[in-house]
Amino acid sequence: MAFADVYQHFNYTVKNNTVSITGLTATTVYMLAIPAEIDGKKVTEIADGAFRSRNIQTVVIPDTINRIGKEAFYGCQNLSNVVMPDTVLEIGEAAFQDCYSLFSVSMPRFLLKIEPNTFRDCRSLLDITLPSSLRSIGVDAFNGCSSLVSVFVPDTVTSIGEFAFHNCSSLKSFTFPKNCTVVPRSIFNGCSSLTTVQLHSAMQEIQPFAFFNCIELESINLPNSIKTIGMSAFMHCTSLRTLYLPATITELSENVFSHCTGLISVSLPYRLEKIRGRAFWGCTNVVELYIPDSVTSIEMGAFFECESLLRIHLPENITSIPRNMMQGCESLKDIVIPKNVTEIGDCAFADCKALLSINIPRSVRTIGAEAFYGCQKLARLEIPATVRSIGKDAFTGLSSLLRIFLARGSFAEQYLMSSSLKIRNVVYIN
Repeated sequence: MAFADVYQHFNYTVKNNTVSITGLTATTVYMLAIPAEIDGKKVTEIADGAFRSRNIQTVVIPDTINRIGKEAFYGCQNLSNVVMPDTVLEIGEAAFQDCYSLFSVSMPRFLLKIEPNTFRDCRSLLDITLPSSLRSIGVDAFNGCSSLVSVFVPDTVTSIGEFAFHNCSSLKSFTFPKNCTVVPRSIFNGCSSLTTVQLHSAMQEIQPFAFFNCIELESINLPNSIKTIGMSAFMHCTSLRTLYLPATITELSENVFSHCTGLISVSLPYRLEKIRGRAFWGCTNVVELYIPDSVTSIEMGAFFECESLLRIHLPENITSIPRNMMQGCESLKDIVIPKNVTEIGDCAFADCKALLSINIPRSVRTIGAEAFYGCQKLARLEIPATVRSIGKDAFTGLSSLLRIFLARGSFAEQYLMSSSLKIRNVVYIN
């Protein structure tokens, strides 16, 4: 049975002959010295929420404490320094969250786990050394620690939670512990100063948004053990220059490298099977892409607004040029549409302003709306008799000097003759 009492300016409870500090009678205590014992009984715990939002600047924790409870110092905005004795074995969730002035923390040597939100939004925290006993780091543990420059994570850690270092905008480098096999979701999302990340040979998965908006990340060595890279994992990594993807990757997720505006060189794996929507959207400096013939599916907007792209090899086994796939590729001069393609989607080649010539293979049945809209320099276009459907404005904005090759009596002839396009040079083919 526990009972409550007051000692000096502390509220406390006693249970099993040990003391738990539950709060303060005073609103402001600049120098907080927690007693080691009260009435001959050891103080072993700082209870959940004990000092939440109090005006505390420094705290002295005795070596009798083995637990710091949930939200124990939550919102202590003036707290600047914490030294935790090695007797502390548990630090509860959000124990130091929103301690905006906290710049220095000494961690206990035998701690096994950092709970979720423990140091979230500790904006002044500069660096932290984690103990060699540590096994896991919880979700959002250091989220928003915008002054954190470095952190050493020991190899004993096997699990790091999502968003663990999200918006640590001063963090410059990070080395993953050897026993971690996953780069968690949004772990470095918004780490705008991150330049170097070391992944080890056992790493298997990079989860969605892991490096989103890491604008200083120039390169990353992806080990051959990586099997999955999640959606938007490297989106807005604007300094990323070169990219080599290991052979273990069979799918590129949505937006995975979108808006990597500094990306120049890309090497795709020979076992790649699928490129999902907007995978390279806005990669404005990529000049050449070779897509291996192992790829059977490319989704909408995959290369949308790759403005510098001059050459691209499309795999022979794709059956569709999807919506917006090459839209806005302003430098693309020619392209070979594979012989198995049956559909060219809406806006597939819209605003490919440098495109000079294109032959549509006999396999194509459908050409979508605005498929070639704004292809101003297109000088030669061949449309086979197999085409049975052409969408609105499919060829609007083409040059009046365009030579069109088509079959007499074909659907394409009927479409073009009934349109408002000023076609001056038609060549009929068998």
